[in-house]
Amino acid sequence: MRALLIPFLIAMQFLTRLPVSFLLDKNGSPKDIYTSGNQSRSLKYYPLVGAIIGLLLLVFIFSLNIFSSGHTIYIAVLTVFLWVVLSGGLHLDGVADMADAWVGGLGDKDKTLHIMKDPTCGPFGVIAIVFTILLKLVFVYELIMINPWFILLPPLLSRAAIIGLLMHIPYARPQGMGYDLSTVTDKNKNKVSMAISILASISLLMLFSNIMMILGIFAVCTLFYYLFTSNVLNRIGGITGDIAGAFIEYMELIILFSLVTLTFIIQST
Repeated sequence: MRALLIPFLIAMQFLTRLPVSFLLDKNGSPKDIYTSGNQSRSLKYYPLVGAIIGLLLLVFIFSLNIFSSGHTIYIAVLTVFLWVVLSGGLHLDGVADMADAWVGGLGDKDKTLHIMKDPTCGPFGVIAIVFTILLKLVFVYELIMINPWFILLPPLLSRAAIIGLLMHIPYARPQGMGYDLSTVTDKNKNKVSMAISILASISLLMLFSNIMMILGIFAVCTLFYYLFTSNVLNRIGGITGDIAGAFIEYMELIILFSLVTLTFIIQST
């Protein structure tokens, strides 16, 4: 039981700001808990953490709907705010660092990696964060109007997709925050975790939509995955922790965009 609990709590601690540290403290010293093996094994729990985030957002939306008399923009703003708070801005930090590095690196691998290690946020990083939050706000607003249950999908599928990224794309540095995650030890269990996430998402979509929505979303997500990984491999030959964080944010946006756009297309036909 402890062998299962610790990797899950590590995933929760890394991906959210939910108070789980005290549970980890009860299970041993940091040296015993934060081993490379436990870090790697935590990866299979990423979709579960995404599902928990999605459930919290869904409950939050329904709760606000009761007390706010259906003021959707108010609900959308607070939902996006909670979304950022739950992740602690970790993935947005990746968005900022990647934007600064891609613009300032001028196509040079070493310079790009050096900029990503810089703790300061440059102008392009700020712009990237602002646009990411604004786009998410627009899509969440529309999604609440369409079907609030769809809010479950972006956190779940994006954290399922990051498993594929970390399993198949090499790490660009010999060390770093995401290096232990890239040295995957539970490949079969990770694949099962991804499969369960996809099946759960398909089931939800079948309840509220149709096969065209399902095919469209997975086609768009697959295309984005290919374009993102190709660009990263061509630029620096692998991924970093910042790139992984940016990938989660961008995949969430792509899923939100797909849900909203495909709904409009289906309704207009």
